[in-house]
Amino acid sequence: MNNEIGRKITSLTLMTIMLASAFAAGAPSVLPQAAAANANLFVSAENSQFQNYFAGPQVIEVVVIDSDIKDTDKGKGEPDVTINGNKLRMAQATDGNWYGYFADRAQAQTADSIQASVGKGGNGTGLDFGTFCGRSSNVLGVSVSQTVGVAIATNNIGPSFSQTVGVALPRQLISGAGVTVGAQGGATGAATSDSSITNACSTRAPATQLHDNVVRENKTLNRGSSTVAVGQIGILQSNYWPFIQLYNFNPTGNVVVQYNKGGGVQSTTLKFDTVDQFAKLQLDRTSYPRGAQVQATVTDIQLNIDPTDEDSWTFGTTPSNATVYYGVFSEDGALAASSGISSQLTGNRTNLMFEDNGLMKVNLAAQGSTVLALQDNADTVLSSSGYIDAGRQTLTNQPVTITETAPNVGVFGTYDESDKSVLKTTSDAARGKSATIDYNDKSQSVTIGFGFASVDIKPTDAEWNSGEEIPVTVTDSDANKNSRADEDLDLFNPSVALIPSLRIGTPFTLGVKGTDSSTTADSILLRNVTEGSLGGSLVNARATAKAASTFSYIASKNTAFDGNLTVNKFSDRAVLTTNITSTVYQSVGGLLVDTKATGQDLKKSIFNPSSGSSRAYGC
Repeated sequence: MNNEIGRKITSLTLMTIMLASAFAAGAPSVLPQAAAANANLFVSAENSQFQNYFAGPQVIEVVVIDSDIKDTDKGKGEPDVTINGNKLRMAQATDGNWYGYFADRAQAQTADSIQASVGKGGNGTGLDFGTFCGRSSNVLGVSVSQTVGVAIATNNIGPSFSQTVGVALPRQLISGAGVTVGAQGGATGAATSDSSITNACSTRAPATQLHDNVVRENKTLNRGSSTVAVGQIGILQSNYWPFIQLYNFNPTGNVVVQYNKGGGVQSTTLKFDTVDQFAKLQLDRTSYPRGAQVQATVTDIQLNIDPTDEDSWTFGTTPSNATVYYGVFSEDGALAASSGISSQLTGNRTNLMFEDNGLMKVNLAAQGSTVLALQDNADTVLSSSGYIDAGRQTLTNQPVTITETAPNVGVFGTYDESDKSVLKTTSDAARGKSATIDYNDKSQSVTIGFGFASVDIKPTDAEWNSGEEIPVTVTDSDANKNSRADEDLDLFNPSVALIPSLRIGTPFTLGVKGTDSSTTADSILLRNVTEGSLGGSLVNARATAKAASTFSYIASKNTAFDGNLTVNKFSDRAVLTTNITSTVYQSVGGLLVDTKATGQDLKKSIFNPSSGSSRAYGC
């Protein structure tokens, strides 16, 4: 009996694990699983950290994962999903799940109208929602009549959207005569919260240029077959996907997303309001050594515009002229558009429901001494002059880019996937001096402070025998240049200024005449030079087998170059730098180092091995 019960319990446990694993595999990756309150309905803005708030032109993704309607090769009925009682059209993707996107109509049009400015990157950059069509449009092939409009990435669709106030299509629509169909966003229409988009879009062939820049990593639509309609709902062309359905929301009001599934209704209630109360800036530590990465993390759900991809925001951070841009850089750090960067949003922050959030200010020298500098990382590549897209539109005011750490999390960092930050303390920053970083009208200080180092040697017994390993632990906060990464004090890495070293006796090293100066030792790099080469005029061969060679060179033949040799403290490691090109460097075959030491200096380091003698040998 007990064994049978045990087997049943084990079986149930395994079944639970299998079910949990299957659910985890099927759940959309952009949603925090702990936040999902329903079995089949997932809403991107459902997040307990932000109390289900969303604001401004954020796009909300709705996903239905239901095994009853998951087949992609058989006709399945569209899930009944509503937004405040109005239908949200859902389309099936190739993964079998159903997707729908919606946003506030006024905010979408306001955001889109800012981006449409001539000479500011044009369509397809920044907060571009695509082409706007009214709910009576038949371009999709499906009805959107319960919306107030739709934003389409192109200019042709199919299903009805009669319960929206419009739809935004991802591409521009072109009629047979080459006439543009559909509308761009208009800031004037945003003032009327209950208005609809009246522009009707009839069936047209879509243009090839993608305009939608606020849903970039959507799932691929089920292309259909002879027995299955495109997206299972009959969208005329897959290029119309993803379309964003638009509704009129009341700021401070609730937005109820509901899946009317047979056997039980599943719902999520969102709050449409300002979200500055959740916005904050955090630094990785209270004080920084010289040359350290400053890892700043911004938490702000309103910056999470696209629920499918990592969002990127660039701030001009000069305190007297702070600016903000959306989507200047792509995921690889290059400019997102070749025609110019997106329009700045600074003067429209209030219209987009921003309060004090959405703006960053950096004072590089809060006490008159510069301690903070900008640098490139994998998420943002500035030109050599510190400009973004110089020649078309520039950001000269300390551009700082933050990138979302993952899709749909609302957490952004100044650091890339390699933990390199765009902010770094200077190599000569003075102790006690600071810089400030301000976000959401709250300032954080980047203060320079040095720590004390310690060395802990732990021998296993009282006698250290030859060949025996002894653990050595070095504690040095000043060597911790990157708090997000495991760092090594590698001998070959020239950026490591101090190498922990164990000195025994008085060794004769490259630093015999001094350290931490580029003038205590000289270096010459020899190119294409060997003994007896070039007619024997440059290098004199050895007179005898054991004699030293005599080196000389003729400057006009470009065979030798001065190096810059600095010997570090304690380790006496020499760091060699040059100004020659990589092509020239590849042909360097020799290195001459002059320590400026004499034979007498060498003799002073050699002691008489006889017991009890402390005098240098031969002195």
